[in-house]
Amino acid sequence: MSDVKVTDNSAMFKAAKDRAVAAALAAIGEEAAGNAMEELTNQDAVDTGRLRNSITYATQQHTEAKSFSWHEGRSGEPAGNGSTAPKGTPEKDTVYIGTNVEYAKYIEAGTSRSAARPFLKPAATGHSEEYKRIAEQYLKNA
Repeated sequence: MSDVKVTDNSAMFKAAKDRAVAAALAAIGEEAAGNAMEELTNQDAVDTGRLRNSITYATQQHTEAKSFSWHEGRSGEPAGNGSTAPKGTPEKDTVYIGTNVEYAKYIEAGTSRSAARPFLKPAATGHSEEYKRIAEQYLKNA
């Protein structure tokens, strides 16, 4: 009778999968932030560039062991008053895009005197196939 040896590689597989997910989320965050910047530019909603340059992303991997803020991603600035950032720790396997510029919500949703010029929502929802392809690319190579 021959001996059969079983090796448990599940921990190694899980670690590789976790790294691939983290990399995919970061790539999607970068792409989504870029899409939001492009939305602003295409709508002629750029005056000084402050809002466009403040757009960033966050994931749980980028904010682990600290309260949620926009420390990682493009701008490197913490979320300020009027931020569109959710409070607390980001959910696992989630990408948030946003800005810490106080007047962003008035551009996104409009006011009684100016029409809405959404840039975050279209960047988040209007490119889902693109984000899906990014995730597939990273996970396929894990």
